[in-house]
Amino acid sequence: MKRLRLLVLAPALSACTGVGPLGPGGVQLSVRTDTSVLEAIGARTQLELELPDGLEPSGLETVWRSNAPSVASVDANGLVTAVGQGAATITAETSGMSASTVITVDAQIVSVARVSSDESDSNPANDTASVTITVHAD
Repeated sequence: MKRLRLLVLAPALSACTGVGPLGPGGVQLSVRTDTSVLEAIGARTQLELELPDGLEPSGLETVWRSNAPSVASVDANGLVTAVGQGAATITAETSGMSASTVITVDAQIVSVARVSSDESDSNPANDTASVTITVHAD
């Protein structure tokens, strides 16, 4: 029986790769991203499922999942979006095999020191009001 095994060599400080367990026939998948740290809420990174040589992606349906969608969400195409602080494991599953990578969201949280508001106009006939809110950074 011929066994396929994937060895991933990534240069330091470039792309990050998560590797899954061996599947049927010794096939091993990996997930690749350009960065494993997202530094702002709303920041994105595209994940790619890497297949061993000889395995064709056509006809393979990949399901992407995040174990912490409140930290990092992932869409059906592997696009990860930072949602909140923390770390999330993103897993790709296809044909009974899976591979994962960890995405860390390390966003700078800005605190607001003081907020004030002034009612500037009101209309008692329809219970509406116009309000001006000013944020003061101290």
